Amino acid sequence: MSTRLNRCAWANVNDPLMRHYHDHEWGHPLHDNRKLFELLSLEIMQAGLSWRTVLHKRPAFEVAFHNFDYQKVMKMTPELPKLLNNPKIIRNQMKLKAIINNAKVVNRLNQRSIDLNHYLWRFVNNRPVINHYQNHAEVPTQTALSKKNQQNHETRRF
Repeated sequence: MSTRLNRCAWANVNDPLMRHYHDHEWGHPLHDNRKLFELLSLEIMQAGLSWRTVLHKRPAFEVAFHNFDYQKVMKMTPELPKLLNNPKIIRNQMKLKAIINNAKVVNRLNQRSIDLNHYLWRFVNNRPVINHYQNHAEVPTQTALSKKNQQNHETRRF
């Protein structure tokens, strides 16, 4: 007897990579600093594009960004011309600079003995937020928690 997995509409496509991502990564809490930095970086690249596009370029991003080792990425400003000429990745200069800048921010956090995992998970009191929306139309653009975190961020800079 086989159990049919209930997938989101975006994962019910003829794309094994999207299905695999949905089934094994999406919605699973992450606590590994390198994987969190990778996800943050890929989300930057996704802005204005489909997740499918980013997911298919992920192996090239792993190579280009030294397997998302923030200590190496934060020193990559001199490599920008090379990145901008790499046809295997998304070549948006602002997005590439944002990833390098985020690596510098992660480094500053670590210098203050705050790891990325701790920093990010504190926004949700160290617990995953579980919603029970039935379709995309029900998903709000903001929640009470997101508004609270936005207000807190606007009053504090690290």
